[in-house]
Amino acid sequence: MPTVISGDGTITGLVAGGLTDGIITQAELATGVAGTGPAFLVYLSAHQAPANNTVVKVAFDTKVYDTASCFNTSTNRFTPTVAGYYQINGTLAGYSSNTSLSTLYAYMEKNGSYVAASGVINVPTCLSVATVVSQVIYMNGSTDYLELFGQINATGSSQLFLGTGLVYSTFSGSLIRAA
Repeated sequence: MPTVISGDGTITGLVAGGLTDGIITQAELATGVAGTGPAFLVYLSAHQAPANNTVVKVAFDTKVYDTASCFNTSTNRFTPTVAGYYQINGTLAGYSSNTSLSTLYAYMEKNGSYVAASGVINVPTCLSVATVVSQVIYMNGSTDYLELFGQINATGSSQLFLGTGLVYSTFSGSLIRAA
């Protein structure tokens, strides 16, 4: 049967590489093509108040999207189901209620070990600061997981917060190349 394209854009009679149902899955793409891999964006919806100079896991609790249900808001972990290379980004904003922040750090961990870090150090007098950490990370698609941690240091005594909302404290990632 010849391939026919009708006036409404419908294609009939086309068979391409065993694609029979018109739906392209990750398995049907060429090696190394990302296609339908996992992607997520989460944020912190309520203030998290760590103790001064203490590393804490950020409790991301709100999903904007999670295309393959790979981010768990109970464990705050991203565990992708497709092996490959992922672009991962973390943004943290730190606030002090009545004194100056001196440092803010963001740490990305894979399987409990640091793989990337970012920080703002020796901040001049201010009550808020932000930092971004970004890395391309290989994930095996079954047991590897990622988490984001933060640390705030302030001079004097005050209540410290990790900022909330989609603009301030976020964690995101997407498959950029399948293994």
